[in-house]
Amino acid sequence: PDMTIILHGRDSRLWLKSVDAWKDLRARLDVSELPGKGPHPYTDDGMRDWFEALYRNIEEAMQGDPKFLSIDIADPEAPEKIGRAIGRKIKWWGRENRNAS
Repeated sequence: PDMTIILHGRDSRLWLKSVDAWKDLRARLDVSELPGKGPHPYTDDGMRDWFEALYRNIEEAMQGDPKFLSIDIADPEAPEKIGRAIGRKIKWWGRENRNAS
């Protein structure tokens, strides 16, 4: 009832680069039965198309909900926007889970 839903996303090319950097994540996504995902093996274009469609569907479903915020994590104002949405100051914003690649 009083919950804020935050959809945090990023450019699909950057998302795919991140997926490819995380061990076997792409292989796991490839064989997973996910809503809207076509058959595998997935091309780069297919992965990005699925990711973009997923976000569009969520944004359309949540459209008009005052407790919904869709945010690009690369937006320099992301911490302030999220803070306003949840009524708290965001004290840290950065990359906690860097990998070697």
